[in-house]
Amino acid sequence: MIKSVIKAFAILEAVATGGGELSTTEIAKRLGHDVSTVHNLIKTLEYKKYLAYAPTGRSYCLGPAIIKLLDGTLLEDELARRLAPMAQELSAEIDENVVVSCLEGGEWRRIIRIDAGHSLTVNTDHLEHPLYSYAAGRLLLALMDGVERERLIGEVGLPGSLWSEAGTGRKLARELDRIRSDGYAIVQAASGVTAIAAPLLIGKAKKQLALSAFFPTSRADKVRENEIIEKLLTACQRMANKPSIREFPAYS
Repeated sequence: MIKSVIKAFAILEAVATGGGELSTTEIAKRLGHDVSTVHNLIKTLEYKKYLAYAPTGRSYCLGPAIIKLLDGTLLEDELARRLAPMAQELSAEIDENVVVSCLEGGEWRRIIRIDAGHSLTVNTDHLEHPLYSYAAGRLLLALMDGVERERLIGEVGLPGSLWSEAGTGRKLARELDRIRSDGYAIVQAASGVTAIAAPLLIGKAKKQLALSAFFPTSRADKVRENEIIEKLLTACQRMANKPSIREFPAYS
């Protein structure tokens, strides 16, 4: 076996499992190698775009060549791994369930779910048509390019009873305009669930995700809702500005 190849793979594994960003010194310490050996291998991996220099100027993250090797599921897994610690922090801070989701091919997809561990909690999996039932679905629909949004609405139809305030084309357009203006979406479902979603824009390409909080409406009042909205918007900025997220190769 070629030792340098084994060490190169070990470096990639260390970065992938080390929170998404590691400095040369941190990599060397994890692998038990001297810094000069690790430095030379890192520079080779960086040249081949398997590693990328993080904008902080102090560490490395996985590069675009690695991301190109991943299929869609693995790509989401990598993004989820990078986002999960901050989603867990937010859940602990607001003491509610937190979800990160996206729209792919017109369908709502959950990337992360963090449960706060309440004895009284919520299950949203039973809700019909997440595009209209979920705050995240409404937000992501509002953020879509106009032509793409109209195409999707043409395919799935109007929300009807799923979103009574948006039952016609004109009313739906008005509601989506309001969501874009507010910068978030909030839904209080008849089932007793309140959901609030804020936009999470990933990478230079501004890939659109939604960061949501779900909780029983019995725990919500206007003050609490405003507090959670503020925390969600702040968390979105913090996540989007983290180097391993901002420079996520698939969306850079």
